[in-house]
Amino acid sequence: MSAENEPQTLLAKGPAPDPPGADAEATPQLLPVIQKASDHPCFDCSRCCRYVAVEIDKPSTMKEYDHLYWYLYHGGISVFIDWEGDWFIQFETKCDHLTAQGMCGIYERRPAICKDFDWRECEQNVKEEAAEKHLFRNADDFTRWFEEKRPKAFHRYQRFLRKRHASGEDPELERLDNGAPRKKKKRKAGK
Repeated sequence: MSAENEPQTLLAKGPAPDPPGADAEATPQLLPVIQKASDHPCFDCSRCCRYVAVEIDKPSTMKEYDHLYWYLYHGGISVFIDWEGDWFIQFETKCDHLTAQGMCGIYERRPAICKDFDWRECEQNVKEEAAEKHLFRNADDFTRWFEEKRPKAFHRYQRFLRKRHASGEDPELERLDNGAPRKKKKRKAGK
């Protein structure tokens, strides 16, 4: 049997059966690695174990729209709107307990959200429609949608940005840029 065809093994936690003359607590039990059957609906997948999506409030203020841009300026983060109109932020991050075979390493004690997940509703298995109504993988995706679907709010956001940037830099940032603190300008009476 070649090395690549040999069964892989995992160390099981807990005591192994007592071999004659051995300390049961010190002897790990070797178990075969479980493989997903090719007819399993999740075969060659594990998408649900590779991200976390958290519902967020639908943006209604310019500051909230600004937060969406901030999220989308970070790699591995997307924002989407589902078919019910709910907004989510999604973090691309693999579960620490996902095995190399795409199986759950803590299946018997997995969180309730994992137990409640129905593979029949998985975006990989429901092909009639996309999993999300609108998906924003980056700030450019969001800008196109924002300008097209919410033009009035988009223009208010543009004014919000111009006003924010016209007010100048934070004095702390100016100090860092120039190497020394700047004196604050005195306000004239009546202003």
